[in-house]
Amino acid sequence: MKIRTKLLIGILFLVSASVLTTGIITSQLARTSAVDTLSEEAQNKLLSILESKKSHIEQYLNNMYAQTTLLGKEYNTISAATGFNINLEHVVRLNSLTEEMKQEVKNYYTNEFVYRFNELNEKSAPDADTFYEGFPDYSWLLQYHYITTNQHPVGEKQNLSYASGEVSPYSSSHSDYHEVFRGYSEKLGYNDILIINADGIVVYSFKKGFELGTSVVDGPFADSSLGKIFSRAKEATTNDILEIGRASCRER
Repeated sequence: MKIRTKLLIGILFLVSASVLTTGIITSQLARTSAVDTLSEEAQNKLLSILESKKSHIEQYLNNMYAQTTLLGKEYNTISAATGFNINLEHVVRLNSLTEEMKQEVKNYYTNEFVYRFNELNEKSAPDADTFYEGFPDYSWLLQYHYITTNQHPVGEKQNLSYASGEVSPYSSSHSDYHEVFRGYSEKLGYNDILIINADGIVVYSFKKGFELGTSVVDGPFADSSLGKIFSRAKEATTNDILEIGRASCRER
């Protein structure tokens, strides 16, 4: 083979190798660029979603703030709080309380609350003797008439408006204002509405949880979210709206 032919073949080989190498590099760069573009698009899309969620959350919190402010200042809320608090002493004065009634309350608490709670939580609920230790008479009576003998099943206790076995003015107040708070709950989406007096006694519970009639100062829920927010509320100014996370009645 002539030298000229050999040189020509060599040159063609080098050119082909160069073209192939350039093609590989170009392909790799194009692939890298495409990945970067997709990554940037995904990141931008994620940021857009986060901004949208942030806006929705802020709007939700602003609405809740406005609703809570109006609810706190609403005449029915103030009137109900006053009525429940004043009539609390009449619950004891006009209703009888027996040891059998107390035992019924304890049994209901154990069968309907403790077992369910322990099935769903790692931490066990306090037993009945511990939970009801030092309970005043009005606490026993409220839980007896509005929870224990309430014929509606667990989760639907709020359907009781008038407790026929409870003969004090508290029962009349409950019948009147409970329907008002039912409207608040249904229209505004509140899971529960509690009224706590200045001494820390839960004088009303829309859902009829076991916090009804208890003290959030030195009772079984003193160390719960209710106790914490009540403690802060005592130090708050008139226009303060307080929030401490989200807690179920079971946590309370």
